[in-house]
Amino acid sequence: MFVSKLMGLASGVATMAAAWGLVRAIRQRDDAFNLVPVVLLATNASFAHWALMGLETLLQTALVTAAYWRFEKERRGHRLWPLSALLCVLAAMARFDSLLYLAPLGLYGFWLVLQRRLPLKRLLLWTAVAALPFATYTTWRVYYFGDLLPNTYYAKQRLVMFEGHDRSLEQLWRFYFDQTGSTRSVPQGTVERLLGRVAMASTPSLLWMNLWMVSAGLCLLAACTFIILPRRWQRAPLLVREVYSAKVCCLVFAPWLLNIYYIYHVNGDWMPNYRFFQVGLVFIGVAGGVGFGWIIAIAGRLLTMAASQMVVWIATCVTAGWLLLGTAYEQLHVGSVYIFGKGSFTHVEREEAWLGWSAMRRNYSRGFVLPLDAVAHQLLLNTQSGGRIFMSDVGQPLWYAEHLSLYDVDGLTDPRLGHAPNHRGDVPAKEEIIEQRLRERGLSRASADLKADAARTEFELLTARNAQWIMEEVRPEYLLIFINHQDRNPASPGYAYPQIAAEVYQHPNLREYREVWHAAKVGNVFNHLYARHGVAELAVPDGEKLRRLFQAIRRNPRVPALVSLLYDESRKMNLTPEQKQRVESILQEALLRWRDETFLVQLTVAARHAGDTELTRRALQAIVQGGQASASVYRALAKVYEEGGELESAERMLQLALKADPQLGVPLLHELMWYNEQLGRIEQARLHAEEAIRRQPGEHANRMELAGMLDRAAMNPRYSREKRAQYAQEAVVAYQDVMSRTTERSHIISQRITELGVLFNPAAEEQK
Repeated sequence: MFVSKLMGLASGVATMAAAWGLVRAIRQRDDAFNLVPVVLLATNASFAHWALMGLETLLQTALVTAAYWRFEKERRGHRLWPLSALLCVLAAMARFDSLLYLAPLGLYGFWLVLQRRLPLKRLLLWTAVAALPFATYTTWRVYYFGDLLPNTYYAKQRLVMFEGHDRSLEQLWRFYFDQTGSTRSVPQGTVERLLGRVAMASTPSLLWMNLWMVSAGLCLLAACTFIILPRRWQRAPLLVREVYSAKVCCLVFAPWLLNIYYIYHVNGDWMPNYRFFQVGLVFIGVAGGVGFGWIIAIAGRLLTMAASQMVVWIATCVTAGWLLLGTAYEQLHVGSVYIFGKGSFTHVEREEAWLGWSAMRRNYSRGFVLPLDAVAHQLLLNTQSGGRIFMSDVGQPLWYAEHLSLYDVDGLTDPRLGHAPNHRGDVPAKEEIIEQRLRERGLSRASADLKADAARTEFELLTARNAQWIMEEVRPEYLLIFINHQDRNPASPGYAYPQIAAEVYQHPNLREYREVWHAAKVGNVFNHLYARHGVAELAVPDGEKLRRLFQAIRRNPRVPALVSLLYDESRKMNLTPEQKQRVESILQEALLRWRDETFLVQLTVAARHAGDTELTRRALQAIVQGGQASASVYRALAKVYEEGGELESAERMLQLALKADPQLGVPLLHELMWYNEQLGRIEQARLHAEEAIRRQPGEHANRMELAGMLDRAAMNPRYSREKRAQYAQEAVVAYQDVMSRTTERSHIISQRITELGVLFNPAAEEQK
């Protein structure tokens, strides 16, 4: 994960550099407006998010932007090697939809050839450099995967058939008009309602809206200038060079608009923080740089007075700076990392003080997300090598359980489950279903509704066929089914999803399986793991479990939860000396390296449950040394020190607990009083007892604690006779204070007062 995050960060930096270069190449000027896209990207929350998510998102964005920049640079320097062609190939290999974004670049090249601004042989060379490696790669791809398009595309389009485009409209609305999440749903209905929703958008969102709308407007004016100005202005070399309409349309607007189309076409994305919008975000910044720079260029051409030019320059800089800084401020206060609003169960608030050093360090050390941990650990430790599993949510679990073969419920990795291109069996094709429906209805021409109905019917038939194939031919050893129950009880009635999982769950052959495990997923949804009879009864040997754990830790050195799992499992095994030594070295390294409180608390709980006092102490000490300890951690460490007889350390931990949370109750003050009493610090113990009385003046038990502590000090032979007599007198006063407030145990207290008076009366001692 560290390598993927590092690559994502490098791709983000490369994207900013390429965006700067693209604006500079379009404008042919070196000034501050070339930095507009750089500032926009560097201060955008979603751009920063996807730079560290470990996916190919920003790699694609960097390659597409760099291809545009390099092409514009190459078409001026005819001796430059056509590197942009290779950048295009790499972008298409990173994500296949890059071909859509790169199409305007090809059109721009043909237009330049027609205008005789680019030699034809230069374009042919560019085409050859791009086509040869891409054709080779695509041929291998079709041969290996059996299809030109990635399987994920078919999975998304299958969902569009059922869901329509509601999600894409929601995401487009939120990205462009409501980044702060003030509204919950995409506007529906008439134009008036749409305009009303725009008017209702929150004020902070207007900063972002103004930025992209002003950028688009200025850039569009720049593109149209060549058309709308009088003919005598068209011959001005400055305008021809800087605001040529075809250049701006092809290099700025076209990829931006195609990004909007792509998001609509695939119905957006289920992942948070606008993953598919990053390419469009770059060209919004490029439009800003070109548009604001155009104001200065046209002003310099039209205005002859230096004072007027200076006014335009200052006004433009102030406007651009205000929009960028305002947008950056807004991005710092975008509270949710999900785009479905506060009404969604997937809504996750950004934690407070997220920009602080401790929060950044904690986020840096964070591993996989928690909802998949339980499934991943179960498959890692309790499934047989060489087994096959039918499941969804495949990323982290199958990364851990590499000994399993996968049949993916969502069809992301298996072509048959994705769209069944070559395994129809007796399922009629969509065209055959349309013909049948036409005959049934006496129609001669298929409508759009009929085609959609036929596509839905075909999909349902294919889903049923694939579920039958899974349960009757494949018969995998394991099934992991999502079941949405009526309540939080996993035994209550519910339904399985998605559709193919529901078909599998209802198949008669499910009786060949028995449930071996279940755990909560989200809400009322539970993961239910089924194993085939004969497989369910087999246990994974301890040696194999240990090997898998060692392998998982080696592949995921930044996931401390695996170390906790290793310790917990190793306590149940009979380890060889070599295995014990390796486990101990992993624990030692984790304690030195990780200061994540969640991991250390998990390790502490496991160690205390196993009765391992030494590891408990080391784990708690690591929390304290990390500077993130809570009051509960300090109290737990005090208990460990107390059990080890280290009362001074225990007392010090309780002092830290009280400092960490001054609102802690009276019981902690009583514990501090007891520790100081055991250490002979009577005066300090008295202060804690009096603080407890001050906090709860009406509770006579606190006064009894003070009196009892002084009474015990009076009877302790470690103190001198004068000190003991002093403590006895103070104890009598404290006991009398208790008797004045309650009659409870008054007879016993009165008797004790008499005994203390006799014991420490000098005349009574002489007589005795």
